[in-house]
Amino acid sequence: MVVDACVKWTEALEVKNMIAEQMLERQKAYSVENMLEILYELPGMLERWILEDEDGDYDDELGLFDTVRDIGARYQRSLDTVQRKLDVLSALLKFTEDTLRPQEGEFAGVNPVLRNDYRYWPYFRDCIGALDGTHVQDPTMNVLAICNFDMKFIYAYLGVPGRAHDTMVLTHCARDEASFLHPPPVKYFLVDSGYPTRTAYLGPHRSMRYHLRQFARGGPPVSARELFNRNHSGLRSVIERKF
Repeated sequence: MVVDACVKWTEALEVKNMIAEQMLERQKAYSVENMLEILYELPGMLERWILEDEDGDYDDELGLFDTVRDIGARYQRSLDTVQRKLDVLSALLKFTEDTLRPQEGEFAGVNPVLRNDYRYWPYFRDCIGALDGTHVQDPTMNVLAICNFDMKFIYAYLGVPGRAHDTMVLTHCARDEASFLHPPPVKYFLVDSGYPTRTAYLGPHRSMRYHLRQFARGGPPVSARELFNRNHSGLRSVIERKF
C-alpha cells in the first residue's frame, strides 16, 4: 500500500512538472482549457490516471451518470470519445487536489490586503478568505469555492445535483468531503447571508443594507452594523470578482 501510494504521488509530481514546463514555454495564462490541452499531449500519462472502477462506472467520482454508455447516449458521442474525455477529467481532478489549496504557512500571518487597508484592519485580522457558491447548468450542479485575498482559489467543490441551498452544500462539504478546507482555530471565512453565521464562518447583519451598490445609492452607513456590513461586503467581494 505504501509503495503504491508513493508511485501515485511520483506520477502526480511528474504531471505537475510537465504541465508547468509547457506553460512556461507557451507563456499562456492558467486556465482549464490550457490545462486540458496540455494534458492531452502528455504521452502515456493519462492511462495511469484513469479512475474507472471494476464495473466501468464513473458515478463515484463524477456523481452525474452511472456509466460511460449513459454519457455517450446523452450527448450523442462515441464511447471512445467519452472515455478519453473522462480520462482527462480524472487526471485534472487529481491535479486540482494538489493545486487548489493554500500555500504552506499561508494562514499563519495576516494578508497585506487586510493589514494595509484601514477599512479592514484590525477588525478582520483573523479572516483568511471568502466562501461562496454558484450553479452550473446541464445538468444543474452546485459549486462551492473558497478564495484568498490574493484572488486565488484555494478550494473548489462540484457536486450535490439540483439547486440545493447554499447551507446544504456547505454542510455536505464540511461533513462528508475529506479534502474540505476547514479554517484553523480562531480563523474564519467570510460568507454572505445565504449561509448562517457560526464558528469559522462570518456573515453580515441581516435585515439591513449590505451590498455596496445599496450604499452607493442610499448614502453612507448610519449605524455601526451598517458600517460593518459595508466593509464586510467590500472584503467579501473578492470571491464575486473571482467567479
